[in-house]
Amino acid sequence: MWPDLIQKAKDGGLDVIETYVFWNGHEPSPGKFNFEGRYDLVKFIKLVQQAGLYLNLRIGPYICAEWNFGGFPVWLKCVPGMEFRADNQPFKILPMVSTMKILNLINPTNLKFGQKSGLPGIQNLVVRRPAEDMAFTVARFIQNSGSFFNYYMYHGGTNFGRTTAGRFIATSYDYDAPLDEYGLLNEPKYGHMRDLHKAIKLLNQPWFHPMQKSLGSEKIKRLLM
Repeated sequence: MWPDLIQKAKDGGLDVIETYVFWNGHEPSPGKFNFEGRYDLVKFIKLVQQAGLYLNLRIGPYICAEWNFGGFPVWLKCVPGMEFRADNQPFKILPMVSTMKILNLINPTNLKFGQKSGLPGIQNLVVRRPAEDMAFTVARFIQNSGSFFNYYMYHGGTNFGRTTAGRFIATSYDYDAPLDEYGLLNEPKYGHMRDLHKAIKLLNQPWFHPMQKSLGSEKIKRLLM
């Protein structure tokens, strides 16, 4: 399903694919990591690369309120002295271990880590918004020197099993997105936004020239210290 969704996103005019990294999915028990099946992060990254798109990797550790436990592994509750999202040693050390595991995993793929540009960006919630309203918001943002516009969500998926944040919460994460829960084109929104993206890209002068730099594992460690 990933290649199809990525290609449809590219055909819709997107330049960047963004994804969370779910700590509770990748480390379901202390020190035991899972990067297989739908948690195969390296495979996903390579598919985005092959499509010629950039990737915005949101490692966390906390990711969002709509996901069970915010993405934290449940076993964190059993760690002595643990205080969530607070200034205490257990909470600072354990996420770092997981983060280093992920960075060391993806580094051999020879990924290019883009240097932070510092340019303005905004997240646009796609919650039952008419296509015309979304297009107007994006166009106005670009007109005011904006450069990075994040659709939340561009593809609305499904929270399977017990991954929702609580009881009595719908498992659908559709949000009336341009690509619906089943990966199908949601018209007229998909086509409307695709045409807007084409119009924006007709501008001859680029807004910025992204810098790319390949980071070795030692440099990554120093940056995180």
